[in-house]
Amino acid sequence: MAFSLIIDDRLQEYKMLVQAAKDAGIKENLQYMQNFHELKQHLIMGLPAPEFIFTSYDMPFLKAHSYLIAMKEMPALANTKYVIYSETIPRSIQMIPMLGAHHFYCKPTRRRHHQDILTRILYKKGTPFFVMPYQYS
Repeated sequence: MAFSLIIDDRLQEYKMLVQAAKDAGIKENLQYMQNFHELKQHLIMGLPAPEFIFTSYDMPFLKAHSYLIAMKEMPALANTKYVIYSETIPRSIQMIPMLGAHHFYCKPTRRRHHQDILTRILYKKGTPFFVMPYQYS
């Protein structure tokens, strides 16, 4: 089973992501860390690197940018894919792929859209950088 990580300063974001994954039938092992330092400790202890790291762009003080830069410099995370999510599309969205992020999505208001986005990111290799949910009628 793959291991993915959510780094966010709000536990509620993790709970929403886990619920969306559960509702979609995704069997990922999703774990929560509040900040980059917890991830660093995890790796120092010799524990496995995550396949995906989900990070909120909305954390204060540009933490998402600094976390991405620091994570890209860690050899243990060389094969990890980075997913940034946000409440809105940031003005500096063009900077996000330059920092090494593989995907970006706006948090959808509907749970089924969140399920669709997670399924596409985790399981479909051709998923583009900017992930939009399918249009539901």
